[in-house]
Amino acid sequence: MLIGIAGLAAAVITAAFIYGLLVLVVMGALVLIMNGFGSNK
Repeated sequence: MLIGIAGLAAAVITAAFIYGLLVLVVMGALVLIMNGFGSNK
């Protein structure tokens, strides 16, 4: 039971970490795109 809980916690933490990285990448890409369009105009 303890191993299952630990595994579940590790999976949740890993998923949250990956999701956080994806959000940072997407936000960074949006900022670069917005800055690019702003400089073009």
